[in-house]
Amino acid sequence: MTIQDALVAYRTYAKAEGKSPKTISWVTSSMGYFAEFLGPRQQDTATIKGNDLRRFIIALQEKPKFSNHPYNKSQAAKLSAQSIETYCRGIKAFFAFLKREKFISTNAIAKVTTPKVPEVVIPTFSEKEVAKLLSQPNTKTNEGFRDYCAVYLSLSILYDDRVWYYRFLRPIMTRILKVNHKIIRAYAPHFVV
Repeated sequence: MTIQDALVAYRTYAKAEGKSPKTISWVTSSMGYFAEFLGPRQQDTATIKGNDLRRFIIALQEKPKFSNHPYNKSQAAKLSAQSIETYCRGIKAFFAFLKREKFISTNAIAKVTTPKVPEVVIPTFSEKEVAKLLSQPNTKTNEGFRDYCAVYLSLSILYDDRVWYYRFLRPIMTRILKVNHKIIRAYAPHFVV
């Protein structure tokens, strides 16, 4: 079975299984790049080996960003490890489908390990940055107080520990309670104790 015939079978299977159009597009485009890399002589799915995927990974690691892109100019930087890993996952998913549906007897691609993706650590806000964020909304207006609460809630979800509580949460909660008490006294005096 050729790669093109297998792609037709995959699209039929994926649509019937309820896969999203983006997932189908991702797998078929990954396989399209892989088929283009293999060339016209090696289009039989039964003859593709794990080493073919390894050669493809090496070729991708040497490929510049946006090469052959219709809108963006090619750049000197290479493809990211995340992009390469995404192509590999699409190809492995395709060959797992072929094995599961018995279009191929063995899945030689399954043994290939995908390249490691570096873990990206997003730096957290410093105390000064948090204080600056919280000082921006004007809490004397309804909209400003709403914005303040939204920023505060967002930050409290991100920082769920004792340091956050004692440095920011307690003082802010005290401030909010004071402001709320003023609002309640102004609009609903019968609720003030």
